Amino acid sequence: MKLSHIALGIALASGVSVGVAQAATGVGSIGQDIKFGGIIAENAPKWVWSLPQQTIRIDLKDGDGVVANSTKTWDVLQNRQPYRFLEGYMTATVPGLALSGLNPQVTYLQDSVVVTPVAGSNNESVLTLKATGNKASTPINGTLKLTLSPVLLLAQAVNAGDTTLAGKSLLGPSVTSPATNAVQALANAKTKLETQLTTVNATSVTYDTGNSWPANTLADGTPATIPTIGGYASTITTAALSFPSASPVSTWQSVITVQVQYI
Repeated sequence: MKLSHIALGIALASGVSVGVAQAATGVGSIGQDIKFGGIIAENAPKWVWSLPQQTIRIDLKDGDGVVANSTKTWDVLQNRQPYRFLEGYMTATVPGLALSGLNPQVTYLQDSVVVTPVAGSNNESVLTLKATGNKASTPINGTLKLTLSPVLLLAQAVNAGDTTLAGKSLLGPSVTSPATNAVQALANAKTKLETQLTTVNATSVTYDTGNSWPANTLADGTPATIPTIGGYASTITTAALSFPSASPVSTWQSVITVQVQYI
């Protein structure tokens, strides 16, 4: 697996591809050549990542918190639009270069400890994070629960030379119904993908949100034939902040580290 901290950006080096293996057999002895080869790509495909909002300030009203079971909880997104989270685009795959190690897997950490997300009903990621509040300089522990809706789109021409590409979500990394349950993430993923249209001499994309590319499309080891480009976006679609109701707070914060590795 290749691992890069998001703050450093992601650069995937996949310039050399070994040719398809062919077996040789012999009875009693064997004397066969082994041929190594492949192509050396000048511009190997890679994902380029960004965090559009590295500091998200959300001011809440004390009276909007709901008390239950000695806990006070705020709907962080009340009267707010979904917040942009992680976004990226994939540069064009190279014809003849094997597709391998381009399937991104997002990892979340807090205090250097991996936070394992719980899968939601629509393949969303639910994260439960630690939050810290303060009242007169006294730290108070709480929780911040986030629901992330990710969408990963891939697009390629149906026939070589087409200027209109066919786009679909990738099975696995994407929510299962992006057109209805992750509208903002879908729009942002389209925007990221379409920044790469000119690199494959295309002008537009027709999206099919009812179907998906197979989960191993970017990692099945087969040589690419028609260039493929990609776009990724995730948004925070729900968020709940909780603190003990007996310990009122005046400020709060929660810090999360985002990393991307490839499978």
